[in-house]
Amino acid sequence: MELEHIKVLPTWVKVQEDNEFSAGVTEVIFTATEPHTNKTTSCIMQVEIQDKEPPVVIYCPESFEVESDSLLPTQVNWTEPIFKDNVMVEEVRRSQGPGTQFSVGTHTISYRAKDKAGNFAHCTFEIHVKEIRRKKDNTNA
Repeated sequence: MELEHIKVLPTWVKVQEDNEFSAGVTEVIFTATEPHTNKTTSCIMQVEIQDKEPPVVIYCPESFEVESDSLLPTQVNWTEPIFKDNVMVEEVRRSQGPGTQFSVGTHTISYRAKDKAGNFAHCTFEIHVKEIRRKKDNTNA
């Protein structure tokens, strides 16, 4: 049978061509029509694409140190991580965000990206808040 007598739904699926299916289940219906008798027959096929590929960390900050001249919490900023996925990053959770105030010490920051299929990627770094002691001026006026 000639390919011109075969109809495919959804229309973006083409016979004998490479197709890119998104993750999930796609139902494909092939309908062939005999041109002389106009008789048709159909075949339904379900194509399931499973996303087993986790998101990728494009950028994750390095651990860094911040100096504070006070024992009071210090506001710390950073560029947030960047994640990419072959389908779509659905959610990014973080332990703390830029602008958080930290006391003197070491603080672990964690990010977790999740795609629609439940695959995960992680980014973790540390922020070291270090107290700097200023020398007292002992000069007499």
